[in-house]
Amino acid sequence: MRQILEQLNPVDVGKTTPRHTEELIDTQDIELDDDGDVVVAQEIVIAQTNARFGEKVYSKITASVENIANTTSQNLSNIVANAFKENTQAEVVALAKEQGLSAKAAEQVVQQSANIIAKEIETVQKQADIKRKEAEVEYKKVVAEAQHDVAKVQQAKAVYEATQKHIEDDFKKELVATVEAKSKELVQQSTHAILEKAEDKKKNTVEDDVRARLRGFARTIPSF
Repeated sequence: MRQILEQLNPVDVGKTTPRHTEELIDTQDIELDDDGDVVVAQEIVIAQTNARFGEKVYSKITASVENIANTTSQNLSNIVANAFKENTQAEVVALAKEQGLSAKAAEQVVQQSANIIAKEIETVQKQADIKRKEAEVEYKKVVAEAQHDVAKVQQAKAVYEATQKHIEDDFKKELVATVEAKSKELVQQSTHAILEKAEDKKKNTVEDDVRARLRGFARTIPSF
């Protein structure tokens, strides 16, 4: 079938006259699955990710988080998302351009990853807020039951403060661990998304060529 198609002159979209060509159909070594979708080998994704993003990038993102981990700002998720974008977008854009894609396509991929990491941070924050509220409720309950017993109130306060410190320490550790793990995962996903988009673009080019040749074939069929 391919050999037959390669003998046909294509008719470009919007044209009626076949365009003479001796070029063969270039499949560009595109790998497809059983459903006809492009496949990007995982080892290629890992190699590209490791070449462009190393511990230096991840450590910058983590350092940014550690610097603001003491804040209880509700904008924490946005701060983390922006730190992720600032430290990864340039390399993702460079990869996209090398693969024949636009910077805008790369920025969209990075933004999607930034949104994901922001939601992860929101979850960590909500879990910590629940623990803080539970500790506060328990403290108020003990104080109410103490009935102005100064010793019991002081003891309850000490326990409450220790619990709060434990919650904050755990929150900071969980925050940093989440950002570090999720950053590595999302950077690899971003690389995969760019490579997949590039292969899709190649596939579309091949399909356009085949359709053009089929239009050329249709022009050879006499009408009665």
